[in-house]
Amino acid sequence: MTNDDVRTLPSIMSFEEITSVLPQRYPFLFVDKVIEILDGEGPGRTGRSVRAIKCVTFNEPFFQGHFPGRPVVPGVILIEAMAQASALAAVLPSDPKMNVAIVSVDGARFRKFVGPGDTIELRSILIRDRGRMLLFECQAYVGSDLVAEGKIMANVWPVEN
Repeated sequence: MTNDDVRTLPSIMSFEEITSVLPQRYPFLFVDKVIEILDGEGPGRTGRSVRAIKCVTFNEPFFQGHFPGRPVVPGVILIEAMAQASALAAVLPSDPKMNVAIVSVDGARFRKFVGPGDTIELRSILIRDRGRMLLFECQAYVGSDLVAEGKIMANVWPVEN
């Protein structure tokens, strides 16, 4: 799949639905659209997967310092983007309001540089559901190139009013 193919895929979640689940806002919201959410065949949410998109522009605030003359998306931003996509697999807009926080990152690998003009496809699958503790296997692609991957463990708990 090319970047142009990804841009033409319809979003299955509106911006309002994405921001109803994710508390992050500009400049720290890294999911532009969700193109697929599939339920798994395991118990609870196990096996649920998501494909989401982050369009990288030259105007990203982190490019001012990372790195002048050679803008590169920081690895921690790629991890955060994968975690945000994972949260969208864990908590659907129709679910009760929940908080989702990263507990650990394991096996993170950064394989290629990501820069302005790239479209990142974020993929995440929930591989273990222990109620409040969730484990996701995540990848980030630019076109057909795997640019980052890792396992993210998250804690989920109800939002108190």
